[in-house]
Amino acid sequence: MSIQNSVQSGIQWNTASQRRSDMPKIIRTGLGLQSKNNTLLSIDVHKKTNREAHISLGGQYFINPEIPIRFGISPNQSLSFGLGVYISALQFDASITAPMSHDKSKEATSLDVLRLTLNVLF
Repeated sequence: MSIQNSVQSGIQWNTASQRRSDMPKIIRTGLGLQSKNNTLLSIDVHKKTNREAHISLGGQYFINPEIPIRFGISPNQSLSFGLGVYISALQFDASITAPMSHDKSKEATSLDVLRLTLNVLF
């Protein structure tokens, strides 16, 4: 479980409706189940102050010990697919997210669509 912005810092920003707003408190929790056949299934709950909770579902399957493939769905928000390559201490992950919203004001930007990550393990 994680809690973000639990103490109000006084930081505010202008919203799309031109009103000033405090940073919302965000609470996240999740559960994952790993099977013996290289499969992981997970569920995540994400709740912001004064907003409905969002539930996301995901999964991961290791084709072999170096290559995981992933998928995720967040109802009414997005569908994601990803691939990883793990070589020794390097972990390279790529994912693509397709927004499922039909609301033009919530269309994804290029930053929402493709994510690349490189981790170096020590």
